[in-house]
Formats: sequence, C-alpha cells, structure tokens
Amino acid sequence: MKCLLCQEPASQTLVKQGRFAVRFCTTCGIGFTCPQPTAEERATINAENYPLANRIATYQERAAMFEARYRRVLHRIKALGGKGRLLDIGCNIGKFLEVARQEGFSVTGVEINQACAEYGRRTFQLEIYDQPLEEIHFPQHCFEVITLFDVLEHVPDGFAFLREVHRILSPQGLLVVQAPNLESAMAEHTGSEWYWLAMPDHLLHFTPRSLARFLENSDFRILKRRTWEPVEDYANNVIATLGPPGWPGRLFRFLLRTSRLVEFKLRLDRHQRWTTLRGGLIEMICRPEHPELADNPRRKTEGQPR
Repeated sequence: MKCLLCQEPASQTLVKQGRFAVRFCTTCGIGFTCPQPTAEERATINAENYPLANRIATYQERAAMFEARYRRVLHRIKALGGKGRLLDIGCNIGKFLEVARQEGFSVTGVEINQACAEYGRRTFQLEIYDQPLEEIHFPQHCFEVITLFDVLEHVPDGFAFLREVHRILSPQGLLVVQAPNLESAMAEHTGSEWYWLAMPDHLLHFTPRSLARFLENSDFRILKRRTWEPVEDYANNVIATLGPPGWPGRLFRFLLRTSRLVEFKLRLDRHQRWTTLRGGLIEMICRPEHPELADNPRRKTEGQPR
C-alpha cells in the first residue's frame, strides 16, 4: 500500500493479527491495515463488533467515569472559545451529546450504526443521522464544534472525509480528534495483543506526528495536543498478555487483577507517559485554516510533521 501522506510504499511490517498486518511508513509515521477490507466487510465488522446491547452495557457500567471524561473535554473546548452548534461524528448511543447539551451546546450526531442511532434518538431525544457524513449534505459552515472520538482510524479515505468536515465547520470553529497512539507505551508493552490495534476494524494507525501532519495537510491548525489513556484499560490489556498458558495463566491474571498491582504501577508512571506523548490515545484540538481568505494565499511553513 502507498502512504496517504507521501505516496511512498508503506515500508515496514509492525505487527500481525491473523491474516491482517499493520504496514508502517517510516517517513511519515502512519500505519495501514493490510489487506484493507471491502465496504461490505467493514459494514459486517461494525455490526458484529458494536452491537447495541454491548454499547449500552459499557456506558451503564462506567457511567460516572464517562460523564466526568465528557465534561472535561467540553471544558477544554469552552476554554478555547468553543460554543454553539456541536456535531459529534460517530456519536454511538448519544451519551456525549446528552452531556454536551447539558453544558449549553446545541447538539447533532452522526452514527452509521442504525440501532445505536435509533436508541439515541428515542432515549435522549437527540437529532442523530444514521448515514455516512458525506451523504447528509449539511450546509457549509453550519457547526462551531465538531468532535471525532475514535473515528478517523475507521475511515478508508481520511482526506476526503476531512474535506467534508472542513466544509461544514465554521471558519472560527474547533475540531476535536481522538485516535489510538501507535507509539504509546501501551502499544509497545502489548505488541500484537494491543486492544486498540483492532484490525481490520481500524484501517489507519496514527502516531502523534503522523496525526498532526494528516490534519495540517487537510488545512487544520493544531491548537492543543496531548496523549492519555484510561489506566484501567491499560492495566487490563497488559494483564491479559501475562502468565503461562492454560489455567495457571488464568489464575495468575486473576490474582493480578484483584491485587491491582499493575494498575497502581501504571498510575505512578502515567504523568511521564502523557507528557512525552506516549499515552494510549492522542487528542488534538484544531481550528480550520482558510488560505483563500488570508493575505498570504498559501502557508509555506505549516503542515510539517511535529
């Protein structure tokens, strides 16, 4: 496969899961799932991986944690001047939209899983579209904030997708992107068993450098960047890779989980991981660039990997 950024062949195989592998461009730092599933295969994968009952259970089991997380990101958005109409693409069952509405935003969602979209409409009385973004044809510049939580890695043509996001986002609006970090300590420690590789569901695999370049090449200027992860998820992923096979391994992992030693150690180390961009998830907050409206018609120094 050719790299989306530099058009050179993705030159290195990082990890394999069954018949799928992550090929990595050593120039740009972006990974690609090979072979890429077809559109029909992607639809089947989505339906199998994200059944409505599982999504509801996930939110109910950790409701307080999710609400606190959502309020923190909304406060970061507000601190940068974000307000008004908010579009959450990949909105799942709509819990983030419900919290955003409580925080004063006028909210709309997009969710291609029709069962989840219908649940959000029915349960929270939300406006949720269940078609792909490009098929909805929102008016130009109609949202002040757009959020993409764990979405971009699922998109086969990320540049075309971001062009549509750019078109519908206000010139002074904010785009918030979250994606798994291929250079994270979590990925390094767990290798091919890293939960968030998720092949072939995840088509693209980003590092902080490659995600920044991907966004900048799509005419977004990055205002804030950070990495982080839920420590419990990191601990569970690490523990799942430890111990011998069979029942001795299961017993060993059970004892580790109940003792919470791994989670304690990871909590001690997380500040260093996050400040060195080695957290499991990348978050970037961006503003759209409009070169045609600027005095200088085209940036010469921006758009480089950082």
